[in-house]
Amino acid sequence: DKRKDLAQINYMLGINGEYVPFYFEVFSGNAADVEMFLTTLKRLQKEFPFLLAKFKNKFILFDKGNWNDKVLKNLKKIQVEYSCCFIAAIRGSLIEDLIETIDLQHGTLLIENSYGPITGQIIDFSLYSEPVKCLVYKIPVIASKDRENLEKRLSKADAAIKKLENDQSLTVQEFFKEIKSELRKNRLTFFYTIEKPKSGQKTRPEVKKKEEYTRIKLLMCGVFVLATNNLTVSAEKIYSLYHSKNAVEQAFHLYKDLFEARNVFHSRPDRIKTHFSLISWGFMLVSLLKSELSRIGKIFTFEQLLVFIKGSFLSKMDFTYPEFKSYTTQRVINLNPELQDVFKAFGLSFDLFSIDVLPTVTT
Repeated sequence: DKRKDLAQINYMLGINGEYVPFYFEVFSGNAADVEMFLTTLKRLQKEFPFLLAKFKNKFILFDKGNWNDKVLKNLKKIQVEYSCCFIAAIRGSLIEDLIETIDLQHGTLLIENSYGPITGQIIDFSLYSEPVKCLVYKIPVIASKDRENLEKRLSKADAAIKKLENDQSLTVQEFFKEIKSELRKNRLTFFYTIEKPKSGQKTRPEVKKKEEYTRIKLLMCGVFVLATNNLTVSAEKIYSLYHSKNAVEQAFHLYKDLFEARNVFHSRPDRIKTHFSLISWGFMLVSLLKSELSRIGKIFTFEQLLVFIKGSFLSKMDFTYPEFKSYTTQRVINLNPELQDVFKAFGLSFDLFSIDVLPTVTT
C-alpha cells in the first residue's frame, strides 16, 4: 500500500466460521475485485466442486468498496445457477432523498449491545434498475460522534470564511483561492457554493452554505444502508448475515499483523505464492489447534497460542555420568501446562520426565 514504486498483489482468502482457511489465491494488484471473484468461482467449479456442493441458496456479502453496478451485472451470471442472493453495503447518499420519510427511532430492533439498541427499517428501493430491499439503520454512538465532528468542521469553516470576507487586503483571486483551500482542508467543498471569479473581476464572489444539503448530511450521520435482492428476508436476518463477514475481516487482520503477511518484497510469482502458502499453512495449523482446544474447554486467542507455542520445546537427551555410565531418556518433553493440553486435544502420547528421578553415582 502507498508505494507507487512497487507492484501490489491482491490476496483472496476463504475461511470457515472457526477461522480455518480452506482456500486462497493470489492475483496481480490491478485485478478488479469482481473479476477475482468470478475467476475464483470458475476455478472452484473446475478443481474443487465439493466446496460448492452446498452453495445453493446462500447469501454473498459485499462491502461498499467491492459493490457497484458492474458487480451486480456479473453476479447475475451465477445467481440462476446457484440460486444465491446478495447483501451489499451501499452508499448512504443513494437514499438521502428518502431519509426524512424513514422512522429509524421506532424501527425494528436489530441488536442491543453495550452501546445501546440499534433499530432499522426496511424500504423498497431500485438499485441500478433492480428491485431490492434496503435495510436502513442508525448506530447512535457513531451518529453522535460523526454529527459532532461535522458540526465542528462547519463552524470552523464559517469562522474562516467570515475572517477572509473581512480581510480587504486580499484580491478577488486571492480570496477565492483561500476560500477553496479552507473548504478542502475541512473536507467541505460540497457544502458551499462559490463561483470562480472571471479575469479582471473586481467584486468578490459570494460564498453561500447549502443549508438543505447540510441539514440532510447531518441527518445521515451514523446511518448505514444494506441492500439485498432477497425480497422476503427480515431486517434482523439482513443485519446478522451481513455482519457475519467480520470473521473474514478478522482473519485478514491476523494474516497481515500477527502472521506478518504484509510488506512482501518478492518479484517472482512463484515466490509470492510460496510466501502466502507458508503463511496459510501456519495459520491453518494454529486455527485447527484453537478449534480443537475449544472443544475441551480451553479457550485461547491466536496471540496467546503463538506465545506459548514459541515458548515451549521438545527434546531428546543423553546423560553421561561418572564411570562413563550413560543413561538415555527415550522421550523427554519439556511441557508447560498449556502445551500438555495441546497434546491431549490431538491424542498425542507423551512422557513427562522429572530431573529428580535421574540416576546418580550411588543410586
